[in-house]
Amino acid sequence: MTAWSVNAEVLEPGWFEIPDLAEPELSDWSAEVASALRTFWGPEWNSDVESRVRSDLERAQRLRPDNANLTVAYWPPFSDLFFGVRVLSGRAPQVEQWADDGYELRSYEAQNLGAGVECISVDPILRESGSGVDIQVVVADYVFVQGPRCVTVSLDPMPVNYFVMMRSGIDQFLQSLEVFSEDGETFRGEAVDCGQVALAGDVWGLPE
Repeated sequence: MTAWSVNAEVLEPGWFEIPDLAEPELSDWSAEVASALRTFWGPEWNSDVESRVRSDLERAQRLRPDNANLTVAYWPPFSDLFFGVRVLSGRAPQVEQWADDGYELRSYEAQNLGAGVECISVDPILRESGSGVDIQVVVADYVFVQGPRCVTVSLDPMPVNYFVMMRSGIDQFLQSLEVFSEDGETFRGEAVDCGQVALAGDVWGLPE
């Protein structure tokens, strides 16, 4: 039996895949991603930045979750952090569990994956050091169910402003995403019967 396979792309700069690699391919990969980020970030890039970026990339690759079918990330210019997006497959959960955990649910339609549910929670769970100001943090999952099987696209928790910055890239990724099960069947989500799922046009209250 072979693993599930995944195809996707994001054309916007700052996005990159975190593949399953070992040396010497790992070093070549970090150099390639750093080169693309250097073009995206602009003239303030220097050798110290490149050294830190490559070190962080290689550390992230070593920590890549084994259960992810695909892991990608977005690194905003000169940010100390980049934010991962993982594609996970498995048995279908009850979508209502996200609502029970405090998420707001909204229908989401992807070109290849079909009908799904966008599950978002916005919480003041971080505090800026010394400022006493709560940071609004977004936690988001996109859930697609087909019978007993499920594909979940899970985002790292991130401040609202970064989620807004990434939103068009997230949509590109989701709309391009194709998933094939271990038997070669194309995965396509089915409409979820959940009374708490809002219509796709409803407003989250997040900045556009």
